Amino acid sequence: MNHGIDGLKVIFLVPTALSITSIWVAVMADAGATVLVTLNAIRLLGCRKRQPCQ
Repeated sequence: MNHGIDGLKVIFLVPTALSITSIWVAVMADAGATVLVTLNAIRLLGCRKRQPCQ
């Protein structure tokens, strides 16, 4: 899942590098991706030995 989120960052980074969108779009995409990756890691840490992770 985390690699898919990295792909999402690239989708916003390329237009910013070509000056099509503002730098703030790339910054918000990066910050949002960081939040999603962190939440995914917290979800995975919540797995118990008795209950298998999905």
